[in-house]
Order: sequence, then structure tokens, then C-alpha cells
Amino acid sequence: YILLITDGKTFPCNKNVEPANLKVLNTIEQLAQDPQHAVKTIVVGFGSKTDPGQLNLWAEAGGMAAEGESAKFYSAETPESLNQILATVSQKTTGCEHALTETPPDAERLYVYFDQDTQVSRDETHVDGWDYDASHNRVKFYGAACEALQQGQIDDVAIVFGCPPDAPK
Repeated sequence: YILLITDGKTFPCNKNVEPANLKVLNTIEQLAQDPQHAVKTIVVGFGSKTDPGQLNLWAEAGGMAAEGESAKFYSAETPESLNQILATVSQKTTGCEHALTETPPDAERLYVYFDQDTQVSRDETHVDGWDYDASHNRVKFYGAACEALQQGQIDDVAIVFGCPPDAPK
């Protein structure tokens, strides 16, 4: 994800050069349409004098338009409202999948902990807990475990290989 916080206003310095707002739009579209990575852009209009038309274009192109609002971008006029929006965006972008940097030598000896001391149960039925996706080398969370991650209730996820340890410290 990319988080773009702006008033949406651009000022071209040279009339022979593509306007900056069009460059931003093209970049957002290219990132969203990249077949390998598909990077989404979240647009936050910050300040009392934003350009809603421009911000809506960027938000729609970025694939993360605000839901249920007439504006497709998130609007923040004060630092307090920006903090609220950042919390909302954090919840929407926290995924229930964690890519591993190494392939575990034995997936049966994989353990997951939340916040250093709560062991999360493996659940191969995908109802509540986690499971290992060997084809993508990821740990996927389901049910209450996924919801806790998305709601920001978990500060730390530890994925441990090896013997069943005591909770990581």
C-alpha cells in the first residue's frame, strides 16, 4: 500500500512538461495495475482547502476508495481527524497473511505467538487460528485471530521454527 496525504493541488512549472497531477494519476494507475505487485494507493486529503476532484480521481485509480462516502478519498482537516483516519486505514490494510522470509524445513514444527506470550493454535479447518500455506510460503490467520490483527489488538506476531518453545521473550 501507498498512503498519499496531500491537498491534491499541483502547480506545473513548465507548460511543455506533463502536469504533475497527471503524472501522479499515471503512477497510481501503473502501480495498481502491476500484475506482479498490484500496489494500492490510499488517498487522504489533508487541510481545509483541498481539491476534491483531483483527490477523487487519485483515490479511484488507487483501488482503495473510501466506502459509503460521497468523496472517494479520506478527508482530514485537523491533526486529530488525521489520526482517526490513519487508525481506520491501518485496520483496513492489516492483512491476515504473513509472508515468511525462509521456508520452514518442517512445517509441523511451526509455532505462532501474539504479543510475545499468547500461543495461537494451528487450525487446518481455517475457522479460527492459523495455518501454513506451503505453496506461497505464508502463514494465514482465520476467525478471531484474523479479526484481532485487523482491529489492531495485536502489537507483535512471532512465527517460530523448531521445537515447541516457551513463549518467545
